[in-house]
Amino acid sequence: MNQIPFLLQEAVDRFISGDESAGDAICAALESPIRAAVRRILSESDADADDMVQDSLVAILGYLQRTKATPQNIEAFASTIARNRCVNLMHWRRRRRALDVDRMADRIPDLVASPLDLVDEQKTQELLALVLSKLDEPCRALLDSIYRAERSIEELREELGLKTVQAVYYRKDVCIKKAQKILNQELLSSLRAEGDGPRGKTERRDG
Repeated sequence: MNQIPFLLQEAVDRFISGDESAGDAICAALESPIRAAVRRILSESDADADDMVQDSLVAILGYLQRTKATPQNIEAFASTIARNRCVNLMHWRRRRRALDVDRMADRIPDLVASPLDLVDEQKTQELLALVLSKLDEPCRALLDSIYRAERSIEELREELGLKTVQAVYYRKDVCIKKAQKILNQELLSSLRAEGDGPRGKTERRDG
């Protein structure tokens, strides 16, 4: 049976009990096995490698907060999370390249299509603008800084007064989930509106 190193177990116990400062010790202990797992799939020079490491660390902290339980082998657990995220990234890249070959080609939506794949480019831009307008100001500013202005996570950490870059990634993850929820609501409203149009109404017949 794999035993968790005492210092790591102590940090996990403190974190689960509500001491968020213990997250730094957890991340320091798990960064090496996570980075090794990432490098087995992505090259060291891959632009997304560091993001995969940080996103995996944030995911582990989120898991510990939600479940209040420690995986039996937390290092293997962390490596599995990192590996799965890298595999998902590779799938997304292949899909992105396939779409870029002929963006205007007709295609039948499949069950794994993103909701945004089902609308045209102009509608996509309108939806994204609407989603951003409905986000709270801190989330809107953070996502704009990361994805449009392409500011570094370390720079944002200093500006936000946070102790670790993991805290920035955690906020980013929360903001993306908020945006996804708003997007799903807008897409559902749009589909309902189309259903209420002339073709969506049930015709009444006299007599």
